[in-house]
Parts: sequence; structure tokens; C-alpha cells
Amino acid sequence: MSLLGKLFGKRTLEQERAHADELFAAGEFGSAKLAYERAHDLAGELPELKQALTLQVDACRDTIAKRRLAEAENLIRQGNLEFAREELQGAIETAASRELIAQAEQRIESLERTQRREERAAEEAETSDEDRFEVISGGFEDDQYNEYTAHGEPMKRALLALHDGKIPEARKQLEALAEQADGTRRYLLFELGRARLADGATDAGAEALTRFLGTLHAEE
Repeated sequence: MSLLGKLFGKRTLEQERAHADELFAAGEFGSAKLAYERAHDLAGELPELKQALTLQVDACRDTIAKRRLAEAENLIRQGNLEFAREELQGAIETAASRELIAQAEQRIESLERTQRREERAAEEAETSDEDRFEVISGGFEDDQYNEYTAHGEPMKRALLALHDGKIPEARKQLEALAEQADGTRRYLLFELGRARLADGATDAGAEALTRFLGTLHAEE
């Protein structure tokens, strides 16, 4: 390298290409890509050499893209879908190979389809639970229905669990509501008593039902 080259860090075409080959062999594909691009700029009117350097640049780009695709799959397995999508988009922007670009695009489409299915399933489950509660509540008294809806989603989930035979789960939720709920709790005591009895806690169930009966007016 000339004295000026040493002072300013410039390499000749041969030196730049050799440096790029060393980086490529070491697996430093990002740095190798930049070095091959610098060598390409230095190649001037040497079309065959420029074509060879372009192929090396493309090889670096595709290797980097493959690494990003592999990292995206790793992130998908971990459930980090947003970061995975970023890696896939990066692979699309980096790759030289049309096949790799198509692979990344198809994976993004697959993720989006999966996400849409999960969102629809969640919406359908939510709607289904709401509909089921309305069916169950068809036989409730007005004040009973109003009390249950006033307790909100926790009460609805507990009643659905009780209806589905998930007794320990329903009892746990109702016990928590009985401790924390504000406002009227007369019918909450009724459901808690039912859950305790179904769970084998006879004395505790009788206690809750006795408290419920104590809230009733004479005409009830």
C-alpha cells in the first residue's frame, strides 16, 4: 500500500478484494459485503471482475437474509411475533435471491393468517360466552340478573364455570367475589352456597344459603 494509502486507509482493488475474501471466510458477511462493494467501485472498466464481485455481494446478502430468516423462526417459537416480522422484513430488504424474498414474504403472510385466525377465535369465544350467559340468565329474576351483571365479567365467568361443571374453579371465583364485591350480594351468596355444596363443603354451603335466605323479604 502507498504512503497515502496507509495514511488515509485506502486499499487498492486487489487489496480490497483480498480483504473482502478474508471477511467472507471469517463469516463476517455484513463487513464482507461492504468490502466487495468498495472493490466493485474500484473495478472501473473491468466488466468480468465487476460481475464476479457483484455475485459475491449477492452471496453476502443472501447469507445475511438466511440468518435473519433463521432468527425469525427462533422468535416465532418464542412467541415474539412482532420481532419475528421485523426480521422477516429485514430479510426481504437484504436478500438478492428472489426465492429467499418469496420465502420471507410467504412466512409473513402465514403469520398474519395465524394471527387473524387467533383473533377470530378469541372474538367467537367471547361472543359465545356472552350468548351462553344470556341463555342461562333467561330464568333469572330481574333483580337477580341486575345483581349478576353489576358484578361484571368475573360473575359471568363464575356462573359459566358452575354451569359447565367446573365446580372448584367456580367456587374459587365466587369466594373471591364474596370477599371483594361491593354493593348487593344476596344472589352472590345463593350461587356461592350452591358451589360450596357441589364442592362437598356442606356446612359452608349451608351457611351461605342461610345468609341468602336471611336477605329475602316476607313476600319472597
